[in-house]
Amino acid sequence: MLNAVDTLPGMVALQTDPLEGIPRRTLKLVEYEQLVALGAFEDERVELVFGEILPMSPQGTAHGWLVNHLHNRLAVALAGRAVVRAHSPIRALGESQPEPDVAVFPIEDDRPDQHPDHLHLVIEVADTSRRKDLGPKARLYALTGIPVYWTVDLAQRLVRVHSEPTDGEYRVVMTFLPGQDAHLAVPEFPDVSVSVDELFARL
Repeated sequence: MLNAVDTLPGMVALQTDPLEGIPRRTLKLVEYEQLVALGAFEDERVELVFGEILPMSPQGTAHGWLVNHLHNRLAVALAGRAVVRAHSPIRALGESQPEPDVAVFPIEDDRPDQHPDHLHLVIEVADTSRRKDLGPKARLYALTGIPVYWTVDLAQRLVRVHSEPTDGEYRVVMTFLPGQDAHLAVPEFPDVSVSVDELFARL
């Protein structure tokens, strides 16, 4: 008996989604939050994007180091002026509750009763998560109106700066490479920037 991926000589394997064409019922944000409160995902790292529960990729050492570096660098530079969080949920459009690697938001949005929804900047460090970070999460952040979104691509050793969100996409995407002496400005704080060379110097 052949299974879904076995083939006979000369046959071409066809890989299809077994649920393709079948209506799906996405999860509402309130339902997701109730499941989180009940401890449904205690042993998992997941996030809600457009009503779908998506697994978050395990962090490699370089990924973890870079997230901590960005968080610490921005937290010191913006102390008393903005809040910088790592791996914390934010409020997004519709049935979504993503957890960006780093988020920068106003101090007045730092409340114990709700996640922040007025973001200056979100950052994702992309390695195995590149497809998600450059696809559905980029669209979600644009639809939410987050003004600037950085993706730090570990595999390609570059940073993409997404800006000018319009109609569910970022109209401007600029790419910066090490060696260009590029500095990434933090929105609303022109005196604070991050060197691209600094990000990759130890990787």
